[in-house]
Amino acid sequence: MNDIYVKPWCRISPYAIGLFVGYILYEIYQRSNTISWESLLPQRRSNLLKQIIAWIIALVVIGLCIFGTYGDYNGHPLTRSDRITFLTLSRTGWAIGLSIIIITCFVGQGGLVNKFLSHKFFKPLSKLTFGAYLWHYLVVCVNYLGREQPNHYTVANIVCI
Repeated sequence: MNDIYVKPWCRISPYAIGLFVGYILYEIYQRSNTISWESLLPQRRSNLLKQIIAWIIALVVIGLCIFGTYGDYNGHPLTRSDRITFLTLSRTGWAIGLSIIIITCFVGQGGLVNKFLSHKFFKPLSKLTFGAYLWHYLVVCVNYLGREQPNHYTVANIVCI
């Protein structure tokens, strides 16, 4: 836990990608008040092809992050170098895939995904999950530091954490 979970440099790449994408979207939004969207994002015939390619890239990258270790559970274990590569790049890949989806929805090309993610049902849920995210680290630390005996990983222990 101290070597991976606590160290900030283990999670800095998705954070930096999120900051960069947020800054870019903020700048586009600020300029949209003075400049038209057509001048920022020109519409062309190949726009549909670009959208399809962006969605395919995003879904492939996210799919690789989700199913990258499938071989470990299928009887074909990953080699040490494959596992190191996956653990090194999976968080960055996940952030890039989500960034592509966010940018696509921001510019109005998200379609059904944008309508689904913009539904009013998600407003209280987003506040609840963000609050859980903020309190999670404190709860985990209090749970581990408040124990009088060593931690044994059982199903009940993992469910309670």
